[in-house]
Amino acid sequence: MSQEPTRKSMPLVIGLILVVFVLGISLATGGGGASQPTKAFATNGPVNFSTTSTTPVSTGMGVTIKTVVSSTVMIFLNSFMYDTGAGTVGLDNNVYFGTISIPAQGSAPNAGDNVASAGNADCGFVPDTLTLQITCALNMPETTLTVGVTYFFYTTLQTGNVLDTAHADFEVLTIQEV
Repeated sequence: MSQEPTRKSMPLVIGLILVVFVLGISLATGGGGASQPTKAFATNGPVNFSTTSTTPVSTGMGVTIKTVVSSTVMIFLNSFMYDTGAGTVGLDNNVYFGTISIPAQGSAPNAGDNVASAGNADCGFVPDTLTLQITCALNMPETTLTVGVTYFFYTTLQTGNVLDTAHADFEVLTIQEV
């Protein structure tokens, strides 16, 4: 007879253990038992590229990202660049984005693609000597995206004078949805 109450209460005890277990998992995953969508993240690099083009050409390096929950991403670009030659008028290193593709290395940006962050995603300089080195670190938002659309972010490089060569010796691009 002493075991009878234990057998009758066993389903209740097991039920309480399951409730506590499920509640614990629910709280650990953000409540409601459903997990939250993972925000998009992509990174690529490093790339090593040189050009004598005076108009932007793709370095061939970029990332593809499909926004999941937000219309905003953060752009992180780390680049070590230098410009050599007789003209010494500098270079421009930009982050472009669009919905077509990442252009092949040395190709012009796709028609309709834009410089990210309203044209401000730019690492550029004008050297005061024949060879100037610069380390650029961009950290800026792009706020014009549409959730659920796939975007291609990529870097371009150009020199300011056909007598110069613009070099990107080490460049890493990271895009993080916020």
